[in-house]
Amino acid sequence: MLKMFKGCEVPDANKLNNEYEVLGDNMLNASVDADKIAGILMDFVELHADEPIFFILELPPENRSSIQVSDGQNIIGEDNETYYIDDLTPEKARELLNQFGDILINDGVSRFGFGGNFSNDQLIVDKYNVLNLFAQEVEPVQAIFEKYGLQKVDNLVTAWDTFSEENPGICTRYEKNSLDVFSIPEMLLSWGIYLLNIRPDE
Repeated sequence: MLKMFKGCEVPDANKLNNEYEVLGDNMLNASVDADKIAGILMDFVELHADEPIFFILELPPENRSSIQVSDGQNIIGEDNETYYIDDLTPEKARELLNQFGDILINDGVSRFGFGGNFSNDQLIVDKYNVLNLFAQEVEPVQAIFEKYGLQKVDNLVTAWDTFSEENPGICTRYEKNSLDVFSIPEMLLSWGIYLLNIRPDE
């Protein structure tokens, strides 16, 4: 059974496990316990300590407090805003995650992650405890996944595979100490965060 993000509800978490699947030469998908996410992200950042690190945060419209999902598709489709911070050191990435990690990880309506400015490798935390890796070489990240107890499988089952019209998944905004993911961009202005683009929700 997977330990879900606090902002995500699924019909049957008993069907989900800490597992990953290799998708070609440059992609991995994983289903991961909430309390393993921060460690995996920081190990990924350390892999890229020889290049500047970027942070990415994708937010839905601020008036969207929840998203109901069935058959693997978002029922509500509006525009998301994508924010970036470039040229982080691993130390600054760790500081960011220490400061905002609980909100970022447990939020149900946003996506976030880290990547390498030169390699363009990136590890994204998606809704419902899904990790998406895009990298020039996936083997080092496989080693990280296995360090945290993830098992390699041929056909990964994620929360998205469990949804139906009768039993949808529900993502909600997570709040802590009166702060949520929509508070983060303003709090990171001094870090150089900027709005990259606005693109349709997937």
